[in-house]
Amino acid sequence: MYHIPSDKRAERSAAAIEAAVQELIAKRDFASLGITDICAAAHVSRATFYRLFDMPIDVLRYGAERVVDAVVEIQHEEQAAGRPLNPLLNVQYVFTHYKPFEAVVRAGRVDIIFSAARERMAPFFQTFVGNFYGRELSPAELNLYTRIIQGILTSTLIAWIENGHRESPQQIISRIRDFSSIIYRALHTHE
Repeated sequence: MYHIPSDKRAERSAAAIEAAVQELIAKRDFASLGITDICAAAHVSRATFYRLFDMPIDVLRYGAERVVDAVVEIQHEEQAAGRPLNPLLNVQYVFTHYKPFEAVVRAGRVDIIFSAARERMAPFFQTFVGNFYGRELSPAELNLYTRIIQGILTSTLIAWIENGHRESPQQIISRIRDFSSIIYRALHTHE
């Protein structure tokens, strides 16, 4: 668990710890990271670390949840402005603020991304997919569609990281659109 109070000093320390974990995980295996290593890289004391996080995995959770929270906020702003929900804004945001997710991927803990998105984005998926069907989705349908969308986006993110970030966010969006069209055509030719 993490416990980040809403004060500037704690937020700066949490950001330094998160950046240190991201830097360290780019160089070595997450399992080998100790609290001492993280604190030294972040220039914070062990007491500061433990005041904010229970264990290193919580730093990854914190980063991933912050990205997902920002995506949710973007969708709320779009709705408040009267614009339709646009999942491509989510993709663009994630691919321009990817470092927390990259750390999670490098740690082999993609489940953290799935968990953060499932908990925080269910209302977005309910609205987006529910509007398509013209009705509210059942919990089972919501779970299925959420996992389909998460699977596509998370797999795309993993491939993008493994390929060294070669594509821009716009190119990734274009590839997702192209692939979605291919899947759509393939499914409809076999009906």
